[in-house]
Amino acid sequence: MLRTALAFTSVERPLRTIAITSPGPSEGKSTIAVNLASVLAQAGSRVLLIDADLRHPMLHTVFKRKKKPGLSDLVISNGSPDEAIFATGLDGLFCLPCGTIPPSPADLLTLHATRDLLKRLAGEYDYVVIDTPPVLVAADSPIIGALVDTTIMVVRAGRTALEALDHARNAMLGGGGHLSGLVLNDV
Repeated sequence: MLRTALAFTSVERPLRTIAITSPGPSEGKSTIAVNLASVLAQAGSRVLLIDADLRHPMLHTVFKRKKKPGLSDLVISNGSPDEAIFATGLDGLFCLPCGTIPPSPADLLTLHATRDLLKRLAGEYDYVVIDTPPVLVAADSPIIGALVDTTIMVVRAGRTALEALDHARNAMLGGGGHLSGLVLNDV
């Protein structure tokens, strides 16, 4: 349903780079990111799933791989993405793990090298789905939100406070991001 909803939202402009975030931790954003990337790949697209949660990365554990080399290593060393991207086992779905945890993830994400890398990867894949940290935990998500076509906010039923959602939404929009909508998780 999420893939279909995104297709309808993108009638006027294609949404090829998609960030997935949430107001707080444990709301299901990584699960939604993996599932969205998987259904896009199953529909015949070439999809790259990036773990940009440089504080508490999860994607390497989902696919039972090492987290390095990864996103942060490519940004710092200007290395080849081929060194870090791996096939997940699902046709068309590839993953770029987080890499070495940097001392200041927000600073790393503001580098021109990060923007250039994301732009390059967007040109090589049909979709790039980016798992980001929770908005109210770090400044990273609004930074990434300004670099992608759209962001989807994941909220957990019975857990996410409306005030937290409002603060997260304002932070994303204030950072220059575009929100396509919400996923209400664990109903």
